[in-house]
Amino acid sequence: MSTQEENPFGWLKHITGPAGALVVMVFGIYFLGQFIDRMANRHFEAIDSMVEDNKEARDQQNENMMKLTENVNELSKQVEKIKECCNEKN
Repeated sequence: MSTQEENPFGWLKHITGPAGALVVMVFGIYFLGQFIDRMANRHFEAIDSMVEDNKEARDQQNENMMKLTENVNELSKQVEKIKECCNEKN
């Protein structure tokens, strides 16, 4: 193995010295961590908004189903009344 493969940041150490290379790498890791944190926050905010949208849609769907059930019950009562009326006429 060559020296470059063993130490890929050797050029940085050579230019800035060992302490400078360490400082540059620490700041690089810090900024990379901030970037990852921002992307994760965006990701979870998007998931939260989708969950909230789904919750609202489910609430609306439940409300619609309750109205439909009421309408079907009313319709069945009307059908029973019509049957009774027809039976009385016969």
